[in-house]
Amino acid sequence: MPNAINSIGDVAHPVGAARPPQEGVEHSVGDSLSRPLDSSIIDLRKHYVLPGKVRTVTPLYVHQAIGVARAVRAGQERGYFALLDKCGLGKTIQAIYAAECLRQLGVVRKVIVICKPDLITGWHDEMKQHTPGWSTHVLQGREPDDRAWDAIATTHLINFELLGRKPPRSGKRATVRNAFSGRQLLLSHDAVRMAEYMRQNSCVLIVDESHKIKNLSARITATLCSLAGLARVRYILTATINAESPLDVWSQIHFLDGGRLLGRSYKAFERQYAITYDITVGGRGEFEGCTVTKVSGYKNLSRLRNQLATVSLGRRKEQCLDLPPKIPKVREVVATGQQYKLLCTIRDRIRMLLARESDAVSLRPGTTLASCIQDLIRAAAMPCVVDATVKQSAKLDSLKEILTETDEQVVVWCVHRNVVDAVVDALPDAERVHGGIVGAQRAQAVERFKRGVSRELVCTVGTMSMGHNLQMASHAVYFQLDWSRLQWVQSQDRIHRIGQTRSVVVERLLMPTSLDLYIDQTLQGKVKVAGTLEEGGVTSEVTVSKKHLLDNLKW
Repeated sequence: MPNAINSIGDVAHPVGAARPPQEGVEHSVGDSLSRPLDSSIIDLRKHYVLPGKVRTVTPLYVHQAIGVARAVRAGQERGYFALLDKCGLGKTIQAIYAAECLRQLGVVRKVIVICKPDLITGWHDEMKQHTPGWSTHVLQGREPDDRAWDAIATTHLINFELLGRKPPRSGKRATVRNAFSGRQLLLSHDAVRMAEYMRQNSCVLIVDESHKIKNLSARITATLCSLAGLARVRYILTATINAESPLDVWSQIHFLDGGRLLGRSYKAFERQYAITYDITVGGRGEFEGCTVTKVSGYKNLSRLRNQLATVSLGRRKEQCLDLPPKIPKVREVVATGQQYKLLCTIRDRIRMLLARESDAVSLRPGTTLASCIQDLIRAAAMPCVVDATVKQSAKLDSLKEILTETDEQVVVWCVHRNVVDAVVDALPDAERVHGGIVGAQRAQAVERFKRGVSRELVCTVGTMSMGHNLQMASHAVYFQLDWSRLQWVQSQDRIHRIGQTRSVVVERLLMPTSLDLYIDQTLQGKVKVAGTLEEGGVTSEVTVSKKHLLDNLKW
């Protein structure tokens, strides 16, 4: 293999870039990687000779060639690697070529990709384009017998949900040692078959959107971390390894190395990097007066960042591509008349409920308080979904103003399905996508928008914020804000990514007489914490407290 890269530990920033290649010449990925990335050449795509003498079907950007080389070398030397490039930089392509290089070098024979269900088609299409020699098998079908593993196929695509299902009640049952508790873990049908397949074949296991395995109580997290050791090489791909909190990284790195880097105890990891406090919660019976630990902030993030750098490569878009600028805008929206009265009524109900809460407020779905807060968020957007008699919507009026001010295609981001439906009812030519629209109907709506048949796409962030390319649009309007930093970051990058040629406007509609400003403040706090981990800086606290909520309801 050419001497393509510096020490694997030096991964906080790109190691360098190739000189502008001459036309018609193949270039080794190791050619001239000693200089910093130069913005005058980083948008040039050329064919590179990758490790294993793999030649790309389509040209790669410089940063993609570097990423492949890093991943291959780490796979050979360590057996694992985390690719943490920001959205829109081509992590899928880099992972595919890295896997092909490992196959050509004889390190692995087979490839297994685990991803969200709606990303499987994208992975399949990319593999057909970049590795036409591969035979790709998608594990799907309602019954377990329909999802047999094809021994001939080069690649298997499987979604998280199949591996996270409950174990069978009868028939063939298998266990593995739980990576977290040490007890025996019963596996689902598909997890059993995957384990057998990995025992029989040397595999590279690729987990896309790996922040999906952050929840330690989820079966999928325990299953993947417990089966990880059966793979010869393990890769994780995500632009948001610290999706909502720096503590999210522990389970993902545990999947890679079994706890060698960050330790085998989550509690010990939390004590190192989280600022916590204990509160006594109310309740009845056995839960009365119990103590709960809450996180109010984070510490030692520079040390954590340096640790992650030894097993990962993560680059920002401005380091790799000469993309057009992203222009943030805020448009203040004022509620009046019946909408304002409705907001005040819901606000007063929330205040009454908060009076019964302890200082650390739980917004767990299903509680009366959480339901009232969701009603306030809906009423600020489209009050008719909360009270059918209130027809006016200040945000809808502002959205219509925006649509008259621009001729570009616009993506309108919402949180609730019924808000999407209400907006589209007011904009009859717009396309709608949310969790209630599935299959061919959803695909057709997205395709019409991509072809320019429709100028507006109104969708929920939970449905369209990952795995979709919407760079034909250049204006994003946040009709509602979600609490999730993951959704906030990923949704913007559906538009601002490779292939975008125009400036991208990201416009937030904020209504002071609602919780918009509070949600926005919470999001920006999470962004600061993530920036501290990824780039250095000052750690910010992110809290949801009774006092903060009440302060934001004083209008």
